[in-house]
Amino acid sequence: IRDRPFFTQSRVSKSNAFYFQDQISWGNWRLLAGLRNEQVNTSSSVPSDPTTASYNYSQTESATTGRAGVLYMINPATSVYYSISQSFIPNGGYPGVNNTPLPSSRGLQNEIGVKHTVWKGLEATASLFQINKTNVPALLSSSPLYFTVNGGEQSKGWEASLVGQATSSLRMIANASGINATVTSAT
Repeated sequence: IRDRPFFTQSRVSKSNAFYFQDQISWGNWRLLAGLRNEQVNTSSSVPSDPTTASYNYSQTESATTGRAGVLYMINPATSVYYSISQSFIPNGGYPGVNNTPLPSSRGLQNEIGVKHTVWKGLEATASLFQINKTNVPALLSSSPLYFTVNGGEQSKGWEASLVGQATSSLRMIANASGINATVTSAT
């Protein structure tokens, strides 16, 4: 935080996760599904300084998230795809009012795109995406330091990339994207 020269924070996060994913091929179709179960233990502390009261707390959260996708190969060089995935991000490092932990952030991403092999060693991808998130931390007060969470945020955009194999040991990537992010609901 720029206007807080004495601000220090100690945060330790430990994560244990199990992830399962499988892909099935059926003719020109590729189907993908995955599940992730994660438990995160976070402890955080900020010592007292001229502008901040000290706080210490720990938090344990767990979640199961999923992802799924489908890809159709139009021909050997071109395919179209759709994917959907969930996210879970603990907010244990952000002190809420009265030093209470904030609820974890959750997200849902949808993406549709096309992949094309221009020639051997050069691949192009173009996609449109939308990401909806809840419980994203936002600064509520800088003295004392407290955060709150936004009710919802949405990011919509596009992305295009070229990936080329210049030599056997050199790969080059060019990428461009455009994003429009908005707060969809405030708490």
